[in-house]
Amino acid sequence: MGDTSDISCLIREYIDCPDWELLTHSFEDRWHLVPILIACDKRIGKRRLTLLLKQDNFAQVHWIIRKRLGTSLLIL
Repeated sequence: MGDTSDISCLIREYIDCPDWELLTHSFEDRWHLVPILIACDKRIGKRRLTLLLKQDNFAQVHWIIRKRLGTSLLIL
């Protein structure tokens, strides 16, 4: 399959994943899209988003998470 088909399959797998499994499910994500999807996903509440700010694997999406939380906090 081409990259486009693989990305489509990844997005479909993500959408079909129950919200309680989103943070623990092992997605085959060689494009590193899942952190972006999680940061934008309304199924992820503010409490869990706050916890994600402390994880290194979500560092590239801190801006999105902070915007969703309505804060400009700098998390180091």
